Formats: sequence, C-alpha cells, structure tokens
Amino acid sequence: MKLRTKLLLSLGAAILCGVLLSSVVVYAVARRQLETLAKGGLEDAVRIFSHHSDAWAANFKADSKLWSVQTSVSQVADGLRNRESLGALNQFCRLCIESKDMYESVSLLSAAGEVLASSYPRPEDVESLKAASLARDASFAVARAGKQIVSPAYLGDAGQRVCVALYTPVLSGMNVGAVLKAVIDLGIVNERLMLPLPIGKSGRSYIFDPELIMEQLKGQAPRGQLVNLPNMPRDIPAVGDMLTRDRGIAKYAGRQGDVIAAYGRLHEAGLMLVVEAPLQEILAPITQIQRVTFLVAGILLVLVWCAVYLIANPLARRVEACQGIARDLQGGRFDHRLSDTSDDEIGRLTRGLNALAETLEQNRRDLEKAAEDRRRMVEAERLLVESRLQTLRYQINPHFLFNVINSIDALAHEAPERVHHLVRQLARYLRFSLQWREESVVSLQLELEAIESYLQVEKVRFEENLEVRVEASSEARRCDVPILILQPLVENAIKYGMETSALPLRLKIAAVVENGELQLEVANSGKWVEPGTGPSRKQTRLGLENLRKRLELLYTERHTFDVGTVEDPDCSGVDNWIVGTIHLPAEHAEKRRS
Repeated sequence: MKLRTKLLLSLGAAILCGVLLSSVVVYAVARRQLETLAKGGLEDAVRIFSHHSDAWAANFKADSKLWSVQTSVSQVADGLRNRESLGALNQFCRLCIESKDMYESVSLLSAAGEVLASSYPRPEDVESLKAASLARDASFAVARAGKQIVSPAYLGDAGQRVCVALYTPVLSGMNVGAVLKAVIDLGIVNERLMLPLPIGKSGRSYIFDPELIMEQLKGQAPRGQLVNLPNMPRDIPAVGDMLTRDRGIAKYAGRQGDVIAAYGRLHEAGLMLVVEAPLQEILAPITQIQRVTFLVAGILLVLVWCAVYLIANPLARRVEACQGIARDLQGGRFDHRLSDTSDDEIGRLTRGLNALAETLEQNRRDLEKAAEDRRRMVEAERLLVESRLQTLRYQINPHFLFNVINSIDALAHEAPERVHHLVRQLARYLRFSLQWREESVVSLQLELEAIESYLQVEKVRFEENLEVRVEASSEARRCDVPILILQPLVENAIKYGMETSALPLRLKIAAVVENGELQLEVANSGKWVEPGTGPSRKQTRLGLENLRKRLELLYTERHTFDVGTVEDPDCSGVDNWIVGTIHLPAEHAEKRRS
C-alpha cells in the first residue's frame, strides 16, 4: 500500500475516531454535568419551596388559632350550646370557608369527638365528618392534649379527595373544651401554591403523602407503578425511598420520558415536597450540539481527504528518497548524498541529511581521537593525585617523628628509667604506620588504636598533667577515614594546650555518625594561639596545613574542617576549649569500592 493511500486512510480514520470519541466524551461529560447541575437546582428549589410551604402552613395555623378565640367559638366551647349560639357558629364556619377556598371544611368538635358545628350544610356530610374524625383519632388526641397539630393525609369526601386536617385546641378556662378542625384540600394547595412556581418549561412541583400512596398500592406488585389520586397531579411515583429518607434524588419514567426529581420531607404531617423536571428538557442544550458536531466532522473529513491527495503524492516520492539516505546513515554508510535543492521543508530536510552525513563522518574521527586523549588525561590526573598524597604523607611522618624525638630527649633527662616504656609505645605506633603505608584510608577503629599508642607515649611524658577521654560510637568506628587524620589535631592540642591550659590538660576525642555524615572532634582545654605567637612561635602548624590539603584532595567539596574556641560545653569547670571539627561522608570499604 502506497504512502498517500495509508495517509488518506489513517487521517480519515483518525478524524472520524477523534470526532466520535470527542463527541462521546463531550456528551457524557456534558450530560453528567447537566444532570448534576439540574439535581443541584432541583434540590435548591426543594429548599426554597419548603420555606414557601412552611410560610403557608404558618398562615394556616395562624388562621386556625385566630378562629379558635372568636366569641362564637369560645361560647360553644364553654358550654353555651343553644340554637342561637350553634347557628352563629355554623355561619362563622361557612364564612371561614368562603374567605379561603383551600379549606374543604371547618368544624368544631367536642372533647368526645361530637360535631358541635360545621361548615357543611347537609346532615349526612356532618355524619361523614364525624366518622372521619374518629378515624384520625391519634391527631385528635394530640389536639385534646392542648397542642395544635396537622394530621397525615387521608381521602376525604368519601374517598374522593386527598386532604389534611389542622386540629387546634379551643381552651375553656385552663382546659381544652373543644377542638377546631380545619380540613385543607391538598389538591387546591398544589394548584394555588406549588404549580405556579417556575420549574423550567415542563417541570412541576407538588406536595403529597407517600404513606397514602403506598396504602393505595396494597395488593399490587411492587414494580414502580405510577398512581393517579383524586385532586392530585397525575403520575405521582410510588417511590419507596420516600418512606425512609427525608430528602434525596429520584429518577423515574414519566408521561414524556424519564424524569429527575428532588424530594424533601416537610415539617408538617410527614408530607413530601417533590420538584421534578423532564430529562429531555435538561439535556436539550447538548442534543443540538451533537447534531452539529457530526455534520462538521463529515465536511472536515471530505476536505482533508482532498487536500491530502493533492499534496501528499509529490511529497511521498521525495520522502522516500530521504528514507533511503536515512537507512544508509543508520547502516554506517556516510557517502550517499541527495540532489534535491528546493527551498521547502523537504528540501531543507534533504540538505540537513547531507550535512548530517558529513558531520557524522567527522564526528566519528573526532570521537576516536577524543577517547584516546581522555584516556591519557585521566591516567595523568590519577598519577598526579597519587604523587600528591604520597608527598603529603612524607611530610606528616617526619613531623611526628621530630616531636616524639624531642619527647624522648626530655624524658632522658627527667626520668631515664621510663625511656624503655616510651620507646616500646613508639615502636607500636610506627608499626601501625609501616603496616598501612600503602593505604590511603583505614577504618576509624585502627586510627583510634594508633592515636591511643601516640597518647601512651605522651602520657609517659606528662603523667597526671594529661587527661584523655575517647568517645566513639560503634557505627563511627566502622567508617573509613584517611590514615593519620587525627594525628595533627591531637599533636597540636597537646603542644599548645600545655602552653595555655591550666594543668591537668584535658583532651577529648569524639566520633559520631549523624545523617550519613561522620563527625570527628578533637578538643583541648586552653586558649587559641595565633600562628607565630606564644612560647612556641618558632614552630609552624605544618600538620594542620597538610591535613587541609589531604582533605581537599580526597573529599573535594564534600568535607568541612574548622578549628575554633568555644565556651565549656560539658560544664566541667574549664573556661575555654579549643575544638577542631572534621565532617566527612560516612563511607565504608564496600561503598568506596563501588
């Protein structure tokens, strides 16, 4: 298959797949977002409408309380029940109904449940009211106890209309003498209060009692049927979650397709407020976008195919020539050149491939020469470093021997019988130096053993005028250090400490590992002596300078070395301490070899 054919097919498939995939993803994301926003809006509407319904419920209660203290009501509740008082009360109940048509009836019941007065003009209606009152005995009993209450929903008017009853106690002295019952038609409440509230174009809101719906569904299979109740909106869902949850989101089939609804339980009588919107209306914004997307994808696909056919055919032959020289370069053949001299991208690519072939040939020769030069340079640097380290070691050993010989000379005059012990300690120390003379680093344990031999030599000389304390952790003793790294510090501590410190001279050597770093410390009591001053002004600090050079060669930019004066850190009664501190990487022999 030719390149242009592959290009046409691949671009067409890529565009088609891209459009389809992007459409599906955008549709899914947009649908999810729209449903989320719709659910949030419906939940907000439920909260707002709940406050709205609470306000109307408060008005109903206020009306009922106002009626309960009217003169005609109070007289009958107090026991004045003649024809005139009962007639006036019946007339008052009818006036209450006429003032607000959301009331189905207003009646005054005795404490025993007897109908004393009512807005119904016919006796048979009064008998029905009495039976219904007795059927809702639980709410009636609460009202007799002195509390205003709204009853659960029930089918009034001989099972034709869904109503709730508002029971208001009527006081006679300190007791409840009667109960004023105001029956409210939920259908009229939905028509007057809920249906006018805006919920999109086809949305609706209504109040109902899920307990009453489940009562109507007894004996039917629980398949989520929609039930029509008298004087209530059509297609009220039989949602079981509304019986156990106070608020939530429901999705069910409506008259015009799927419906998303938010519901919330009102404060009164267990009634449920539902705000719903058709899913088709919620998703309407992205339906038109989806159609436009597919139309644009088809037009774009045709245009791209035409453009690719007209452009790709001549370019394909030139690209094949570039592929040929690329294969030659990959195989190590750099003598192939192209003759394309055009000024477009392919021409510049051709000239670039020709220049690349020439550059690769030159680079191959340069790399061979550079590799040889680098090998010689690395060998020279290695030999230079080794010679410097060896020279520094030759400087250190004579310096130490010079000091020890002075100590032996002084001891020969003061206590010749102790020279033998001093020479044996010196021999032990020199044995260590000779045994490790070919090594650049040793373990701190061996270094401390050598320092202890040296201190034994100095202890013979100074006796009780020298106190030494060595504190090194087991982890620090396993670390590797440059050989004789502590020797210059200890040597200077004793020499200058004896000149400036109150006797006995106190010397402390410490080593610890913290955060992957070996910390070495040599401290002595006394005062800091600047170079060229003090009783030993003719002496130099050759050992410290050599130590600095060794550390710089072995641990370039990976070490610190400081010498200074600090106040008594251990509260040992000494005024000042001279402290030399060295920080090195905590390395072992295995890590150093790797």
